[in-house]
Amino acid sequence: MLLPPFAAAGPIPSRSQLDFRIQISSHTPVVVVEGSDSARLRDDLYAVNPFDTSESDYRYYLKLADDFVRLRAILDNEVASRKSVSAVGANRQDLGIALDRQLSSLSEKIDSERMAAMLSKVELTKRQVVFSAKQLKDDLAAVPVYVSSGHSSGASSSSGVRTLKRAFSSKFGMLVDQLKKDCLALDALYQQRRDSIATTGDSLKKQMNSTVGSSKVSDRGTTMYVRNYVNFGGSDQSQNQANSRYVIPATPPPVSLLAVPGKLSQPASLNRSRPRP
Repeated sequence: MLLPPFAAAGPIPSRSQLDFRIQISSHTPVVVVEGSDSARLRDDLYAVNPFDTSESDYRYYLKLADDFVRLRAILDNEVASRKSVSAVGANRQDLGIALDRQLSSLSEKIDSERMAAMLSKVELTKRQVVFSAKQLKDDLAAVPVYVSSGHSSGASSSSGVRTLKRAFSSKFGMLVDQLKKDCLALDALYQQRRDSIATTGDSLKKQMNSTVGSSKVSDRGTTMYVRNYVNFGGSDQSQNQANSRYVIPATPPPVSLLAVPGKLSQPASLNRSRPRP
């Protein structure tokens, strides 16, 4: 029997194999590992279900909660997948050049910042759902249900209860939908940053492979936003000299840019008489 995607244990495929947007948009079930952050989120959401088990809204709430937990489980699996890839790459770290190591480090920082931003959105949405569920319970408890002499308030009370429940269910659904949109927007933003790092790396490698001048990669001051890569351009080399071992030194700076020695003037006398007014 063929198992559906994510049904098998272990980390999900890498982003290159299965795009994050496809995972978010599809309804394929994701395994929630017991003891994981997604499992704790599920327990927290189930615990605040404001509906009675006999009501249809009870199952609807669980459906929305499971959709929320599914998104959190996708992020859990991404973390597990990234750790396994990093463990393999750590053994090959010494084989790469300085530029490759720096580009890899910047990419890891981008992925970590992306994950932190998404998890922050998840935590904010969870707090909003929990607060709204507790508020709904308090509002339902405050609805009077009684029958006085000749005047029944049961109909109006039932209508008020339905209105409160519909409002909460609608809000919960909108929160989950907005969370998905926020995660997709964050994914697109950090993908642009990752592409920028890759483009910069390709450009620098072409410069370093050039036979004209010399290039140096400086790791000082290099961050995710500032890349401190310096290219020292020298004199153009002819085609005949391109394959030779002789390297033309860089052109010296003009004389106007060189420092020149100077002398300090004699200090002014401190006892110089001041002119009278």
